[in-house]
Amino acid sequence: MINMVETFLKDKNYGMTARIASTPLLPYFYLIGKWVPNIIVVIVQIVILFMFGKLVYGVTLEQPFALIVISLVLAITVTGVGLALALLVNTNNMGIAMTQIIALGGAVLSGLWVPIDMMPSFIQDIANFLPQFWAHQAFQDAMLGAMENVQLLKESLILVSYGLVGFLIAMFRYPHFLKKARG
Repeated sequence: MINMVETFLKDKNYGMTARIASTPLLPYFYLIGKWVPNIIVVIVQIVILFMFGKLVYGVTLEQPFALIVISLVLAITVTGVGLALALLVNTNNMGIAMTQIIALGGAVLSGLWVPIDMMPSFIQDIANFLPQFWAHQAFQDAMLGAMENVQLLKESLILVSYGLVGFLIAMFRYPHFLKKARG
């Protein structure tokens, strides 16, 4: 997410966004063009983490297909939120701060630091609205071999919806972002 913020702000401040906007390229193609490479980067990061976990810690990967689907959906989710964030913030420092709040705050409230069943019930209720909770549950179940197809579909749809909402926010925010671009 931080990389996406930095890239968009550089493009805006150096006039690249204004130059691209002067071409026939549609805004959603511009956003998708910035989105897809970051999805690939996140997938590579996830693969490296899985390999490290398997080789060093002996982490079980019982349902590889489910793990691949969840990884792809998670990459779309994280980068979709990053896309929205990149068009919402005005400075790099603001982007870093918001990323930390989203990532770390969501991790705490979603049971990534402390098991969710040990949290107060109101936090457990909040967790149901956070993508970290759904990704964590999906990865745990798939790693243990307990992921059912219906559950995989449900959690994938929930996660991908966060990414699509991020894209829609970015589309809505793009004209405002473009007005502030140097050109």
